[in-house]
Amino acid sequence: FDLIMLGLGEDGHTGSIFSDDPAMTEKKHLVASVSNKMIDEHDRVTITLPVINNAKCVIFLANGTRKAEAVKKVLEDKDPSLPATLVKPTDGELIYLIDREAASLLSNGKE
Repeated sequence: FDLIMLGLGEDGHTGSIFSDDPAMTEKKHLVASVSNKMIDEHDRVTITLPVINNAKCVIFLANGTRKAEAVKKVLEDKDPSLPATLVKPTDGELIYLIDREAASLLSNGKE
């Protein structure tokens, strides 16, 4: 893909890839079935991290104070248990579009 736009969940999930779900470590398939009854009662299909990481450009959108902890864990703590942390385009660009509230817990985001 030339461009993939992703959201960032409060729990660090992205693209319907949740922590501790087999989709998080899928290496062979382009898409995976995801069932997370804690989030909603519907099964989902997601593209896998190898597909995301082969994009020319990946953009994360995160806004609001409810995302601040996840933003910090992904960008500063680099918590490998969070799927969003594993988004690292191989030969592409990674861009974060984050509002002031979502960036409020970052050490360089304080005024």
